[in-house]
Amino acid sequence: MADVTSLRRSCPLVSVCIPTYNGADTLAQTLDSILSQERDGLEVIVCDDCSGDATLAVAQAYAGRYRCLKVVDNDTNVGMDRNFARAALRCTGEFIWFCGQDDILEPGAIDKCWEVLTGDREVDFVYFNYRAKNGNLTKVVTESFLPLQEDRYYVLPEEYFRDLDYVCHFLPATVMRRAFWETTPYEQFFDTHYVQVGVWLYNFVGHRAYVVADPSYVTGRAPEGSWKYHGGQMLFEIFSGHLDVYHRMFHSPRNPIPRRVYEKAMREFLWNLPHYTFFYSEKGFRCTPVIEERMKRLFGGNPWLYWLYVWPQVHLPEWMYGLCRGVYRFAGTGWLVRAVRRLVARMARSARV
Repeated sequence: MADVTSLRRSCPLVSVCIPTYNGADTLAQTLDSILSQERDGLEVIVCDDCSGDATLAVAQAYAGRYRCLKVVDNDTNVGMDRNFARAALRCTGEFIWFCGQDDILEPGAIDKCWEVLTGDREVDFVYFNYRAKNGNLTKVVTESFLPLQEDRYYVLPEEYFRDLDYVCHFLPATVMRRAFWETTPYEQFFDTHYVQVGVWLYNFVGHRAYVVADPSYVTGRAPEGSWKYHGGQMLFEIFSGHLDVYHRMFHSPRNPIPRRVYEKAMREFLWNLPHYTFFYSEKGFRCTPVIEERMKRLFGGNPWLYWLYVWPQVHLPEWMYGLCRGVYRFAGTGWLVRAVRRLVARMARSARV
């Protein structure tokens, strides 16, 4: 184990990393939640991706008041995943703690992180349970996202996946060693919206994870006006991008994901595909070359599944979406949907995708 004391003298222990884009309405509240817990060994990095609002000005105003805060202003807009990577590479801490521009680190969160990282166990990843509140943070929408009653420490990925059937994807719940970003070919996960999940999975084998069960340390917003809901195209890319990260890692020599976890994620996506295509079309979803390539990569190994189920849905002519939505709604609880879902489940099981 590295000499933690000597490392801490030469660099911060934790860099809270905040990639931003048009987040002026919430960034101040996020920074207040973090900087009110300022302590030695804490660094805060805001990396702004050419926002069109006052995000950069808000960040720079705080940087003038807090020495631990540094602001990076991208020359051009590079997109979500590339901005995540740029922010991570500008950090100098031993660990990176990602945080969204509208998320909150509650009082005691940073102390808890310090307790975990400086304890008597070697830790490479920390996963914080979390809760969700509405847009103005006045009401709890979801109390907890993890089925754990106490903290857990995992030495092997199979131990982790025994308790949890997915890898943390919520940004402010994720803490990992900065060194992973220097040794991972993270570019392969660009344009999935989950590059940080890819870096986690790529380094999961041979490293240790600590999961904090208490959801009160991290709060995420779940407003209707979230960036995630600005159009069906974004929605589809988010859900399929997360699956794409799983797919890339599952078929790599460094794969830590058990087959049952991978196949469950594939089945859930296929199960919800009619919803993603029919209803997201109302919000602007259309098949693009990127989506077509992704669907073929994910499901092309099973021609029956791909050509009879996946391809027709993502390529439906615009006028057909309205007809299909009507049929889907009319038969939403009837024999037709049940039969189709049974067929999809059978094809997905046989696909071993």
